[in-house]
Amino acid sequence: MALLAGAATAPAATAVDTTAGWGSDTTADSGAVSIDARLQDALATATDPVQVVVTFDGEGAPTAADVALLSDIGITTGRTFHSLPIAGVLATADQVAALEEQPEVPFAVPQPRGRL
Repeated sequence: MALLAGAATAPAATAVDTTAGWGSDTTADSGAVSIDARLQDALATATDPVQVVVTFDGEGAPTAADVALLSDIGITTGRTFHSLPIAGVLATADQVAALEEQPEVPFAVPQPRGRL
């Protein structure tokens, strides 16, 4: 799967499990981006890329610059939402660490369930 702007559909957006601690105190602020503690745990033991939900500053779909930022740090597999500043991607620990340095990315959490 290539990273395509606007590829996610409304049903994919509704598949998010909002009972899994979103917006709770499960994050560890480590720079420009807040990396969810569950994501840190998953990355600590992962041997393959993990499913990550990345949010961007803004009110609409991720911009071409947002998608280019992901590509520039080596994230090339995922989907972006049509109306929300969110991308669901496959990322390694090093790529998530690179996201921590990006002021355009305020938050990253593990994909709660399902597949990209």
